[in-house]
Amino acid sequence: MIKKCRICDIELINENWSISRQKSYYYYCNKCSSDMAKKYRQEYKEILAKKAKEKGIRNKLIVINHYSNGLMSCNCCGENHIEFLTIDHIDCGNICHGKSKKIDKQCGIPFYAYLINNNFPEGYQILCFNCNCAKGAFGECPHKLINEV
Repeated sequence: MIKKCRICDIELINENWSISRQKSYYYYCNKCSSDMAKKYRQEYKEILAKKAKEKGIRNKLIVINHYSNGLMSCNCCGENHIEFLTIDHIDCGNICHGKSKKIDKQCGIPFYAYLINNNFPEGYQILCFNCNCAKGAFGECPHKLINEV
């Protein structure tokens, strides 16, 4: 029996072939089997990336819903677009520089997973990105200063 590559139909001689086991043996030349492996890895990588992104969005919604008491809005200005909302340490001085420095370095998707896995620890709130950055840079959000005047 002459072995031929299932894809490019060239005759396979000696060691320039590989076998794929499905219902029966299919033979592929080394080039075709290599190309198939690359294609499979690329497709699998894209599927995993899509699933990870979906899980990250789902975790973000769970965390935002919990820490905003179901309001899904910024605790300072009331912004309600999910894309702008972030998690904020209420008192960063005690949390960031205390015993748990390990979690201080986490952000984004891994941090949302940390919060869910640890039953939503106290000390966090939901702020929009602007309020969170202003609080980090100036110590307090300008919305709070306006409301006090």
